[in-house]
Amino acid sequence: MKKKGTSHMNPINTSTQPMGSKVLAGDIGGTNARLAVYQLKPDGLELVIQKSYPSSEMTSLEQVVAHFLESHQLTCDAACLGLPGPQSQPGVYNLTNLPWLVEAERLYPALQTRKLVLVNDVEASALGVLGVPADDLFCIHDGKPDPDGNRSVISVGTGLGVGILSPSGRASATESGHGTFAPQNDFDVALMKHLQKKFGHVSWERVASGSGLPWIHAFLVNGESRLTAAEIAKQSENNEACAKTLEKFLQYVGSVAGSIALTQMATGGVYFCGGVANKMFTPKRTSIIREAFLEKGRMKPILERMPLYIIKNENLAIIGAAQRALSLV
Repeated sequence: MKKKGTSHMNPINTSTQPMGSKVLAGDIGGTNARLAVYQLKPDGLELVIQKSYPSSEMTSLEQVVAHFLESHQLTCDAACLGLPGPQSQPGVYNLTNLPWLVEAERLYPALQTRKLVLVNDVEASALGVLGVPADDLFCIHDGKPDPDGNRSVISVGTGLGVGILSPSGRASATESGHGTFAPQNDFDVALMKHLQKKFGHVSWERVASGSGLPWIHAFLVNGESRLTAAEIAKQSENNEACAKTLEKFLQYVGSVAGSIALTQMATGGVYFCGGVANKMFTPKRTSIIREAFLEKGRMKPILERMPLYIIKNENLAIIGAAQRALSLV
């Protein structure tokens, strides 16, 4: 795994935005709500301040936003917030892991501007690909990227988020992580049957995310796993069951990434991000992902041309939200 030597990112054209403009960017999660203010400088967006708040300690998103801006005596010209959940109607989101109903209309007073856009958090991460520093981009398969091709963004965290970035820079979130798990061998079939007894439908997220690691481990030890994903990864160096769990998990990540890349025709590249990807996709382990990614029979030559990257930047969604907010100014 090596750093990408030069950036091929294409952040939005800032020549039409007033210099000094301030934007609010947010990455709202079930555990933490992270907010940041950026200011437009001659060299691009510059971080002014970033704070993280425990989501469970707040009663609403408008409370978090108001507290952040008021406590730091900040204003913004526009805002974009990445949210963990689907849009139920225009400007309204039901969050997946928080008892919050987020409505744009209720956020305007706290922001003191109506220049606000709400997006899915995976969409924000996909937008972040356009502005992530080159030093945070690690290549695990070179390929031959097409600068005019689609790019897939796969967020491997507690869940499995999937987005697509078009050549024009338009980002969209998908629910590909909830597609049906496709077993490839006897072990996979046995695991699927085991998980079907618990969940009925077995999605890729059940085996290719941080929440999936304990389920694979439990199957291997014929019981309930008492280990977290982080503990399984840590013990994989000297524990056979943990090592096997991690190996299968990495294979599943690579396999589903290959399927996503073919579905989206990601000739511009496939980008892994998210907390689990940041922590667990080490140089020693990425060869397993790459091998499973390419294992698509007759489609292997197509996949070989698609580069694979890991983005080692936990602020990817915030970077993307800031880019989107600036386009509103």
